[in-house]
Order: sequence, then C-alpha cells, then structure tokens
Amino acid sequence: MLGSGTGFTLLKKLFLLKNLLHFQILNRKGSCDERQFAVLLLHNPHTMACICRAAERALSCHPSDSSYLFLKLLTQAVTGLGSQLQYILSKDPKATVPVNFPVFLEALMLFTQHPSHVITRECNSLWAAFFKHDVISKNPDFILFAKKWIEISVPKVNRITRSFYIYFTTPLNCI
Repeated sequence: MLGSGTGFTLLKKLFLLKNLLHFQILNRKGSCDERQFAVLLLHNPHTMACICRAAERALSCHPSDSSYLFLKLLTQAVTGLGSQLQYILSKDPKATVPVNFPVFLEALMLFTQHPSHVITRECNSLWAAFFKHDVISKNPDFILFAKKWIEISVPKVNRITRSFYIYFTTPLNCI
C-alpha cells in the first residue's frame, strides 16, 4: 500500500519538523529582501518535487488524524510559499515567476481536490489572490491550471448551493 512504509512515515516526520522550523519564514512579514527565502524554495526543483510527492502520497494513503494534520501543515506551507511569491512579484519589479511554477500549481491543485473543506478553503483563498494578481493571472501556466481549478471547484459549489437551497426551502417540521 502506498504511503504505509517507514520511508513515508519518516518523510512525514521530517517534513513536520522542517515545516515547524520554516513556518515563520514562509509566513514572514517584512521587506522583499526578508521574504526572498520563500521564492528561493519555489525556484528549487528538488524542494517543489518533494512537496508534490509528499502531497500525492498523503492524499492517497488511508485517512487518519496524523495524515490529516500532515496535509493541513503541508497546505499551510504551500499557501505560505504562494503568498510570499505573490507579495514579491507585486513589490519587486525584477522578480519573475519561478520556472517551477507549474509544479507548485500542481501541488496546490492536489490540495484543492481534497474533500476537506478546511484544506480546500485554504487553497481557494490563494487561488482567489492569484486570480487578482497582475503578473500571476497573466501567466500561461496559471491560466491552464485556472481552467482545471474551475472544473474542480464549480461542481463543489453547486453541491453546496443545492444543499443550502434544500435546507432553506424545506419546512421546519420536515427537518
């Protein structure tokens, strides 16, 4: 079974430790120079490949409290990277979208597909910020993933809207 080996458990523990150490860096407030570390992570193909692999494995393994906590922390790390990238692209005219941006978007898309509303909400807030961003919203890779995001998100919104409609149109004595 994928994700049940000791290597995956070790990967989860290492990532949790790394996440705890770098969480302050990823969600750092400050000048562009102070936030460059997050963009360096995005430019590193090995880091993004590890994050994407960890997301794929965590999403495919049997749901448990520890795997959900891991997914939540990994989602926070990924959205933190995205927020830092968005800030730097807005403030630094020399900054460019990383070459690995499609890998980053793939990881974000994996989390967006998760059935948990908490994980999906965290991702969707970053997607919304990307849609509004001058540079990112015009990026060809983002446009491709935006189409995938719409295909994934619209059915979820329709399902939620239908549930609210049924709830609010049903007489109280029938609930």
